Amino acid sequence: MTSLYLTQLMTLPYLTLAICPGQAQSDVERAREDASIGSKHLEEQMVSFEKRRLHDIKTSMLDYFKIQLVFHAKAIEFYSKCFESMSMVDEERDLQEFQRKLSMARGVPDTEEISQALTSMTTTTNGYSDTLGSSDPYTSTYESTASDHRRSTMYGDDEDDDEDDDYYDDDEYDLSTAR
Repeated sequence: MTSLYLTQLMTLPYLTLAICPGQAQSDVERAREDASIGSKHLEEQMVSFEKRRLHDIKTSMLDYFKIQLVFHAKAIEFYSKCFESMSMVDEERDLQEFQRKLSMARGVPDTEEISQALTSMTTTTNGYSDTLGSSDPYTSTYESTASDHRRSTMYGDDEDDDEDDDYYDDDEYDLSTAR
């Protein structure tokens, strides 16, 4: 029974170190190699993670800056169009139009204004007026072309909005069949 007990004790790892110093040395070397391989693998994973992190940060920041550049470019484009529209306003003609409408609101149009309007309507040089969106110099600057230009500048073209309107027109509900 004692021999069986001794063989079991010899198989225990802590006794192995005491019994076989050469084997203990090789176990230590193997443990060092495993630790070295593990630390190299961990270092590679850390480097790979850092590389992905830097790439993701760079991509995110580039996307952010691109969005900001597009936003500000559109803002500059919008403000440029607004500046052009405001530059095209003829203050004198607008003032004359205001005075004409004011006199018409009182119910007393000037005979001079009526004669000027009639002559300007018949004597346009090429069929087009030199005011924004009018056929004579006394028509409001804001009635047609200028307001349409400003509206399309602010809200974009309305030509492609017809598709959205058709969607709601097709979904009419017939109350006579509903019970």
